[in-house]
Amino acid sequence: METVKWAISLFAACKSPGIDSIYPVLHVAEGIGYIDRFVSNTISSEYCHELYSFSMAKSGVAFVPKPGQTDYTQVKSFHSISLTSFCLKTIERMMDR
Repeated sequence: METVKWAISLFAACKSPGIDSIYPVLHVAEGIGYIDRFVSNTISSEYCHELYSFSMAKSGVAFVPKPGQTDYTQVKSFHSISLTSFCLKTIERMMDR
């Protein structure tokens, strides 16, 4: 449970959500115990529920214009930011640790 708390504490509370629309602040509001069980079961069984794994496997991409560019018709004039699931990011951080 301490590892889950650590992983979730690294996120800014109102960071943009992934395609599942779950903000990091909801992880804390939902309860660390629930998330700990979900993450632990996912890691130990190497299985993620089909419905949730479908949304975790997807990511949204936002293209942010780079400042100071004169021609925004070129792809190199934008930064791409991938918006992925916070549950997936939590699992990744725990696995890395």
